[in-house]
Amino acid sequence: MKKIIYLIFTIIISFTFINVNAIDITKKGEITGEYTYADYIISDTDVYLYKVGDLDTNGNLTYNNEFNTFNDNIYGLNASEYKDLVNKINKHIKDNNINYMKKTTTDNHGLFKFDDLIVGLYLVKIDDKVVNNKYTYTSSPLLITVPTYDEVRLEENYNVLAVLKASESIKEEETPKTFDPIINYLILGGISLIIIIGIVIYMLKKGSKKWKST
Repeated sequence: MKKIIYLIFTIIISFTFINVNAIDITKKGEITGEYTYADYIISDTDVYLYKVGDLDTNGNLTYNNEFNTFNDNIYGLNASEYKDLVNKINKHIKDNNINYMKKTTTDNHGLFKFDDLIVGLYLVKIDDKVVNNKYTYTSSPLLITVPTYDEVRLEENYNVLAVLKASESIKEEETPKTFDPIINYLILGGISLIIIIGIVIYMLKKGSKKWKST
């Protein structure tokens, strides 16, 4: 028997260790997710699912061909080691332009769902969400197994819940660029000088006309 570690949250990381007696590899599962920031529901955001590996009836992991350079064990990892593995797999996907297995979009309640999944190890990635060109919501990828273990019912759970907690960054408003005070004074001084010269020329012309008329 081995212990499976699985990740439920991406920001608040929670692990559960379970004893695997036998996994029904013929049974299909699903991943249902929720994407939020505090009380804010993040809707209309693309979510991607990658199949990383397969599990046998005893919970032994075999990485898929696209991840065959990996030999990392998913059992007995602490939070830091598990996070490192997630980052390694995510980087491998980016560097090798690996295509996602499935894609969906969060609905008006921030919910998403992947169904008809065979037993295995999956990576869930979600796009950044920009709101009003000011707020950006991001979430780390989620590495999760199907099935996981229901500690209440004491049985394998093939309908897995994945709650992704976003982080928020706020774009600082750009302050309008202003001229240096000295430049402002020079501009104002130049305008004033032009006005004065114009007045002088006007007065000279007007005086000249009066002199000629006399």
